Amino acid sequence: MTLCEYVGLLIHLGRANNVFILQHAEQCRHWSKSVASSRKHELDDLRSNRKDAIVTRLTEAGYKSELDYMGISWLQQQDKSLFRAKTLDNKEWDRIRPDLVARLDPVRVRLLEDKIYGQRRKILMTECTKYLQQPPLPGAAFDVMPNAADVAEFAPFRDIIMSPESTSITASSFISAFQQLPDFVPSWRAKIDHEFMDQFEANHDDHGK
Repeated sequence: MTLCEYVGLLIHLGRANNVFILQHAEQCRHWSKSVASSRKHELDDLRSNRKDAIVTRLTEAGYKSELDYMGISWLQQQDKSLFRAKTLDNKEWDRIRPDLVARLDPVRVRLLEDKIYGQRRKILMTECTKYLQQPPLPGAAFDVMPNAADVAEFAPFRDIIMSPESTSITASSFISAFQQLPDFVPSWRAKIDHEFMDQFEANHDDHGK
């Protein structure tokens, strides 16, 4: 083999080796990408399964309405690590459950107010308007009557409004309470008169200084 042939062989082998290296590098890149993609899917599955497990347990605990009302995304915003890529076991659930319940209980109150108690107050407001349009009862001499918000705080009305959510409340539900309303007006009037006098005296004292 001549020197030129030897040099040519080295060049050929070098090129072949470069091709092999490039092919191997490309295979490594594909493998690395495949592993990363597989890992991503694995983590996504863990997050999804964890979210489903938390939602299922909260639903079983009676918080489905609250979750539907606020949305799962709201729950995740409260704790960014809640739906992390980790299997939820009983031990961890016992640890995170109190905090989740503490976040959802105010939602339950808000939900009840919006969908139950608020609707009942609207019924009461309508009935108060009708009541005030009626002729006064014999012997009644009230120049000022409480508004619907004040009436709602009187015991008979409050008990109706705050009755269990499964109770059906209609306009007729307040009939007996309205029959008792005149008994509450004098004490209510005395209370606002007292508050007015306290405010008047406070203002008078401020001006006298």
